[in-house]
Amino acid sequence: FDSGPPRIGPLFADLDPPAGGSVSIRRDVDAVLFAWTNVRNFGSTRSNSFSVKLFRSGTIEFAYGTSVNTAEAVVGISPGAAVSHVSAVEFASALPTGSLEGSIVDVFSATATISETEIARRFFENHPDRFDQVTLFLGFDFDLDGNAYAYEIAVKNDVQGIGLGQGDDGAVFGSHGALRGFLNMGSLDGTDRYPPDPAQVYLGTNSTLSLMGHEFGHQWLAYAAFRDGSASSRAILGRDNAHWSFFFNSGASVMEGNAIQDNGASRGDSRFVTVAATNTYSALDRYLMGLARPGEVPPSFVVQNPVGTTKERASSPQVGVTFGGERTDVTIDSIVAALGPRAPSVFETPKVFRQAFILLTQKGKPATPEQIEKVQRIRDAWVAFFHEQTGGRGWIVTDLQDTAGTTSNRMLFPHFQGDSRSFTGVALANWGQTPADVRFQAYDDSGESLAPSGIINPRVVTIPARAQIAMLAEEIHGLSLDSPRNGWIEAQSSSSSQRRRCRRPHRHEALLHARPVPLLKPDRRCQPQQRQRNTDLQPGG
Repeated sequence: FDSGPPRIGPLFADLDPPAGGSVSIRRDVDAVLFAWTNVRNFGSTRSNSFSVKLFRSGTIEFAYGTSVNTAEAVVGISPGAAVSHVSAVEFASALPTGSLEGSIVDVFSATATISETEIARRFFENHPDRFDQVTLFLGFDFDLDGNAYAYEIAVKNDVQGIGLGQGDDGAVFGSHGALRGFLNMGSLDGTDRYPPDPAQVYLGTNSTLSLMGHEFGHQWLAYAAFRDGSASSRAILGRDNAHWSFFFNSGASVMEGNAIQDNGASRGDSRFVTVAATNTYSALDRYLMGLARPGEVPPSFVVQNPVGTTKERASSPQVGVTFGGERTDVTIDSIVAALGPRAPSVFETPKVFRQAFILLTQKGKPATPEQIEKVQRIRDAWVAFFHEQTGGRGWIVTDLQDTAGTTSNRMLFPHFQGDSRSFTGVALANWGQTPADVRFQAYDDSGESLAPSGIINPRVVTIPARAQIAMLAEEIHGLSLDSPRNGWIEAQSSSSSQRRRCRRPHRHEALLHARPVPLLKPDRRCQPQQRQRNTDLQPGG
């Protein structure tokens, strides 16, 4: 309703006037009347009668007959996509007496629905537009569309070479550049929902953490093709062409597929066996995410024309399944040949991702302490899981607000294991409102403070408010590039809001400490949005 041109909607619904009824216009001295009489719903014999009258004075009048039979409708006015703000009202109750901004709507539905776009817009009304992902948990029972357990809505993609089209729908979600995806994780509690231990495997081969990794990973994964001979092939893809195929040796990726062992052609129908599933981001995943170089991705394979099993490409991962078939090798070169090189490359991509967590409750039913604690537990475990399963190359930041304090972490510098061809870069961002003093202290491998003549140790560097710095580690202390060293740098801030975790040998940004989860309680029922999304079903779905 609010994403297109300006609209006046007395009954914004899927109607079909040619199927029955009439639409008429009447011009009065002081107004124009538009009337819909017994107009049918699309694909239904149910009809609706209503009108809108536009007065010269600027007054708009909606009127309704005795037959209004649509299951879902939006009533209101909208300036269109140029203004992203939405003011939800209830026309049946007392309306606000002050001015309202943007679209003014009342949403009617015969069934409970969730509007991810409205939730995101409400969130960005009170939080800065600097989050890569917004993640939603529901504090009440609710069946997601299509029997989905959870799903990701793609908001923005400007990455080339991963098999995903480019586009930006951020404005619909209230974001103007930062937001890349919206994760709806569904109901927090209930039968077969998220268990107390986020690491517990409970849904096929999945845990809460692998499900989080799966939905988060849809920002880049899994859409890749590869060059098979002279043609491009998507044989490595399975369900919806957005997950790895059951028969692709995906390295136990959280994006499905399996880790597959090849026992040799002599084994016939039992040549291949699945040995692990959904527990990590594979080397290929990391490349597509911008966390690994092409040369770090080892060769893999996909089994085509499988025999000896009832499994299909779209089947959910399962350990211990044997089958035969034709092995087709898949290399990173064949993927690049089909998709083109990834752009931006690993040397230009972000390594820190900001993610907001929202716990949605029903009106008048605030979240319980147990629910808040459960989301906090999931969030803390997820931050650690993502860092570990990306090989220490990626970080998740879940702070909603800048957090004052002093934290420190250690970083290897300036050459990895004395390799003079590798250099450690330091990239630190100060998201706070005041300048941050960062104290760098260099140590050798024994833990002793470095004290060669001519170096600056310790050194304090000031990062201006809402700014960032990027330096080579040797630049910080005045170390010589001609004398490779192994050692550590400890970085500690006295006034900034971030925790630094820098690793070798590429530059990284800062990491914030986790904070309690917020609650968002929209005033009213919401309308579902028909947007492209990655829907993830329960095993066997």
